[in-house]
Amino acid sequence: MLKFFVKLVVLLFAIAAGRVAYFKGLDLPIFALKEVTVSGNWKVSQDSILTITGLERGKSVYKQDLKFAASGLMRQPGVVQC
Repeated sequence: MLKFFVKLVVLLFAIAAGRVAYFKGLDLPIFALKEVTVSGNWKVSQDSILTITGLERGKSVYKQDLKFAASGLMRQPGVVQC
């Protein structure tokens, strides 16, 4: 019974450590949004596009709502593809 309990505790610890590592990994600087490139844009500034989409520079792309950003951009007049 003790052997089973020890295995269970080790398994739970491994799961918890894996979840912590996963969420800490999402905040690594390599995943931070550094630059936004827009092609064919001449009416709206880059900062306005960031405001419309709700994207934040320096924040991990995995922690931002990219579907919301795309839908916000597609609602703008003159936007054909996003």
